[in-house]
Amino acid sequence: MSRSLRFLIVGMMAWATIGEARAAEPSKAAAAFERLASLAGQWKGVQDGKEIQVTYTLTANGSALMEEFGPGMVR
Repeated sequence: MSRSLRFLIVGMMAWATIGEARAAEPSKAAAAFERLASLAGQWKGVQDGKEIQVTYTLTANGSALMEEFGPGMVR
């Protein structure tokens, strides 16, 4: 086997290993969405002296976060 062919094979193996390691790390966008998804549930608070309720629901097979809010909203 020629020296340049061996160099090419070793280089390709290193490139594939780096690619696999990067694929295993979650992207910044995925990490940010995961933090937002942790809000799922019902939340209560006060705005301008009035009680409000906010509901976060994961939808679209867990790929979207829906927000519903209103004064004293009851579900």
